[in-house]
Amino acid sequence: MPLLFVFRIIVEFCRIKLQSLPLRERCRVATERGSLPHSPISPANRTNAKRMRSEMTEAELKLWNELRAGRLMGLKFRRQMPISNYIVDFSCPSARVIVELDGLQHADDAKAAKDANRTALLESQGWQVLRFWNDDVLHNIDNVCQHIWIVCDERSLKK
Repeated sequence: MPLLFVFRIIVEFCRIKLQSLPLRERCRVATERGSLPHSPISPANRTNAKRMRSEMTEAELKLWNELRAGRLMGLKFRRQMPISNYIVDFSCPSARVIVELDGLQHADDAKAAKDANRTALLESQGWQVLRFWNDDVLHNIDNVCQHIWIVCDERSLKK
């Protein structure tokens, strides 16, 4: 038997064995191997993110139409992405930039304090968080997109 064929059989066996493990165990094994580039996401958080993708606000939808499919100068964005027990509105993983849209509920002092804590945690993990009011997106989308692009471009150049 050729050596390459034996190697393929062993790899397939390990893949099947790993898939038969529960999700938590698969994540632990992948983390030990260094093949998991992010922290594991809870199933509840993942389900919530999927639900939020289908229930976007008017401002989120307008910005997503500008960001999706590399429309903003070729930058790839993801929407409603789970990061560290949070679900961020939009993220550009290559530049490590998060874009959050805030409505009137974020004007409350208690909510603003929570947002500040969330921003601090995400920034401690190497992300830069940009916050825009929904009204800015709805009435001034060009300047919002320009600001996002400038920040992403600066962060890409620093790498």
